[in-house]
Amino acid sequence: MRHLCFAKILIFLMLFFGSAVAKKSAIVYYGNDISYPMVGIHDYIIVQPDNINTYNHGFKLYKNKIYGYVSIGEAEKERKYYKKIKKSWIIGKNSSWNSEIMDISNKSYHEFLFKEVIDPMRKRGFKNFFFDTLDSYQSVSLNSDFKRKMEKGLVKFINEFKKRYPDSKIIVNRGFEIIDQIYDKIEALLFESLFFGLGGKNLSFKRVSEDDRAWLKAQIEKVKSFDVPIISVEYIPKSNKQKIKDTLVQLQRLDLIPYIAFSKELDSYGISNKKPLKREILLIYDDTQFDGTDEDDKVYSTAYLQLSLPVEYLGYVPILKPVSTLKISPKFMQRFAGAIIWLNGNYANKHPKAFMKIVKNIYFSGVKMLILESLNPQLHKKLFNLLGIRVVPATSNLSKTGKVFCKKGYTNFETLPFAPNHGTLYKVLNSKSICQIKTKRAKGDLWAITDWGGIVRSGVLMNSINGYDLWIADPFKMIKESLKLPDILIPDPTTQNGKRILFSHIDGDAIMSRVEWNNDLFDGETIYEEILKKYKIPMSVSIIEGETAPYGLYPKLSPKLEKIAKKMFALENVEGATHTFSHPFFWGKISKDGKHLDAKYRLKIPNYNNFSISREIAGSLKYINEKLMPKGKKANIVFWSGDCLPRENALSFVHKNNILNINGGDTVIVDATPYLSLIAPLGLKRGDYYQVHTGQQDENVYTEDWTNRFWGFKRVIQTYKLTNAPRRFKPIDIYYHFYSGSKRASLTALQDVFEWAIKQDVIPIYTSMYIPKVLDFFYISEAKLDKNSFYVSGVKSLKTLRVSKNRNVDFEKSKGVVGEKVYLDSKYIHLAPKQTDVKVVFSKTRKDQNYLLSSNGILEDFQRKNKNLQISFKAFVPLKIEYHLKKGCKLLETPKADKKEIKNQVIKLSYEKEREAIIKIQCK
Repeated sequence: MRHLCFAKILIFLMLFFGSAVAKKSAIVYYGNDISYPMVGIHDYIIVQPDNINTYNHGFKLYKNKIYGYVSIGEAEKERKYYKKIKKSWIIGKNSSWNSEIMDISNKSYHEFLFKEVIDPMRKRGFKNFFFDTLDSYQSVSLNSDFKRKMEKGLVKFINEFKKRYPDSKIIVNRGFEIIDQIYDKIEALLFESLFFGLGGKNLSFKRVSEDDRAWLKAQIEKVKSFDVPIISVEYIPKSNKQKIKDTLVQLQRLDLIPYIAFSKELDSYGISNKKPLKREILLIYDDTQFDGTDEDDKVYSTAYLQLSLPVEYLGYVPILKPVSTLKISPKFMQRFAGAIIWLNGNYANKHPKAFMKIVKNIYFSGVKMLILESLNPQLHKKLFNLLGIRVVPATSNLSKTGKVFCKKGYTNFETLPFAPNHGTLYKVLNSKSICQIKTKRAKGDLWAITDWGGIVRSGVLMNSINGYDLWIADPFKMIKESLKLPDILIPDPTTQNGKRILFSHIDGDAIMSRVEWNNDLFDGETIYEEILKKYKIPMSVSIIEGETAPYGLYPKLSPKLEKIAKKMFALENVEGATHTFSHPFFWGKISKDGKHLDAKYRLKIPNYNNFSISREIAGSLKYINEKLMPKGKKANIVFWSGDCLPRENALSFVHKNNILNINGGDTVIVDATPYLSLIAPLGLKRGDYYQVHTGQQDENVYTEDWTNRFWGFKRVIQTYKLTNAPRRFKPIDIYYHFYSGSKRASLTALQDVFEWAIKQDVIPIYTSMYIPKVLDFFYISEAKLDKNSFYVSGVKSLKTLRVSKNRNVDFEKSKGVVGEKVYLDSKYIHLAPKQTDVKVVFSKTRKDQNYLLSSNGILEDFQRKNKNLQISFKAFVPLKIEYHLKKGCKLLETPKADKKEIKNQVIKLSYEKEREAIIKIQCK
């Protein structure tokens, strides 16, 4: 971005929002690795479009806040469209930026900007724009006629822009001279350097002169007279904390939206009115321990298998990075709330210098760091001095002579500590010792929390028993206390309106199989009659095109199979999905361009010679929607097939085409093996895109890969219970294949599962409604406004925040908050529909208030007028509502409930058939 001070060209960028200027916030980020949890809380997010992937969920979530940079007064030579610039449009040069100054009065140049710059950006997804270099013409000439001509051209361009794109918003950089003609066309005006800017050949940080400041203040007053929000961008080194603080206060007093930039390139995260709570945690894994070079080896890493789930449960986002290519810099580390290093491979020992450099750089970044095992006293000696760890040789075999002592509540999570056979003892200086190993002659720390983070050695971390990994340490306490993680509002996709989410999805395999007790019956028919029609909850059903289509594997059966599929999709409670065209078995075997997969790695569909990811997913969805779906319904989900490990090529395709995805993640915890490591995280990021995991695994796992114990799927009920208590990690996901309808035992087991599930305290929804909740989780952004207030952005589909049950929500002071429900040691806060930004305010004491306790229906609308409330509900099953009524208020429901109970200010409404209702709360 350019900076302009009078006729001088500068670099800058920023935004504004509504009338309560001091509460609005903006950020200018031109880097190429945007963190949406860091930027999402701002009301205006200005970015360089070439550095932004517009297809991932983060961009889509914050699209209405994002402004794409466009230089309208200058043409930059590095832009792709520069070669199309006509010489007749060029009126000067800006040598500082190696760019051409353009004739903004030229109508043909206007058309060029629309067709070559703005239209392509809109096609990519950008809706709003930040117009820079409006004043560049001033460096060419200050002749009054020339200036009027350029100003007139600017006004025409902006007017034409709003005419062509009435839904787009604009922020302009400066433009003081034409503010009286464009004020009603812009969202905000941005300018740089009221107090601190950049100057000199190297654009170093400098204080703005009094004369320049006086001129700018006069322009500010002029803009204020038009009631236009103003953003002031200041450049101050991050190390000068007092100057940053003082400048923020000065700008706020002037009713300006402040943005303090720490880098002249605007490629780091500065400070505005809202300071984000960092939600991302760096997890470093050893990619060199794997035989292959595929990035997807990360799914076998300790970081993914053991750390991702507890990090997510604490409300944080795991960012997995391979150690072999990791480059640590202050700008890179700026986004992280903490870092965890657990390298149980070879890298730390084979590349000690590179490993020590990574640890040192994290240490000096100031980000708290948790080191699990990983350190070698012989190879990493310099680190021990840096970290304040003294190493002494063990005088005896510690596994025989040592005894382990730990503070209560930190260990024995799944198994007991043990004395490890370490050859050394650690004495961690200036630390809180959690676990020690002691002999008659010496003692050492096995787990210590330090000022830089924490360190945990084997013996108190995890133990492998009978092939299962069991936690010794409490991973939740270990991570939270070591990384000094603050209490945040935890986005929770497992729950909505106080009830555990229930959904069901079917992989389309073997719809053509015959049932064992009737060879004339297909298992798809059995599932239709005995499950889909019988249980009136939302179901998501997929088919494999290559199994049902007339050109597939079973052309003679195709008419019957398509008829079965049509009957299923016609049911009111069924939504459609694809399980692909040829059911790829190993997604990692697909070529990077997505256009080749050896036939041995998929179903051998006749005449299918030109494999492509597009044909597998978009093609099969087209077949389903055109041939099988009833009018008014559309399938738009892919259930991953085979190993359920799609690579970035497949994930990129579905995200770019707005197709939802799910499957993968092995959650197989049962009573016999009740271990945390058997619960998968919510999803996995590959490149810029997320794969969403299932809630629990399918019947294959419980039937020994469909070879034995065909009644075994009943054990998934154990999985549901263990992922609900003592912590709720997952929703209930009844996930199975058509072939469960082919055997008496498997069908009975499936019915038992449904009978159990529908009796639980649940809110049934479609799979397509669950997937976006998980995607929201990874991108939600938070800010702590004051001691008791939080601002949360990005809650578009995910409508639940989790906190300690001891927190008291002030519903009247909060915005977009509907209710709460306590479960175990947590409080689940319900959020209003149609709002992506909410404010949650807590009070010291519990108040008598109106709030929703729970409902098995989705909230369609929420309105608060003074003391009165109105809430609309829509459920997929007969509606139930539980509401806490404040004294002196009354509740009216429409239609009247079939059953209404009132006890201790709690009103319970139950309907026998109705699925929609409106409740009104009226107070004196």
